[in-house]
Amino acid sequence: MYPPNKTQAEATIATISRPDQSQFDDETLKKMVAEVVALVPKDSTDVVVASQEKAPLRIGKRETFLVVISYRLLGNNYDHSILFINRGLEQLRCQLTCQSSDFKELQKAFLGSQYSWQNL
Repeated sequence: MYPPNKTQAEATIATISRPDQSQFDDETLKKMVAEVVALVPKDSTDVVVASQEKAPLRIGKRETFLVVISYRLLGNNYDHSILFINRGLEQLRCQLTCQSSDFKELQKAFLGSQYSWQNL
């Protein structure tokens, strides 16, 4: 998904398989944060984990975890968020990447759209 009138902004929703139905314990959360940081483009600098939030919203009584990172690439500042949603042996990953100046507005809209989800 590409928001209208915003350059360098992208939102995606993907499903991945999980080997088990583990919950968001401390060890799992650390691995997830490391995975998000590893997604930063190779030439990025000033990479910072801006926030981590367990259960920022409940979707169909599913557990969620939100990670937001910031980084600098080619003279521009970016924010990247991933909302992880566990669904049995699957995990939904809702990702947003955009310029930092657009992040607050786009993150609010992207998370807001997820409140309408049902039957997860």
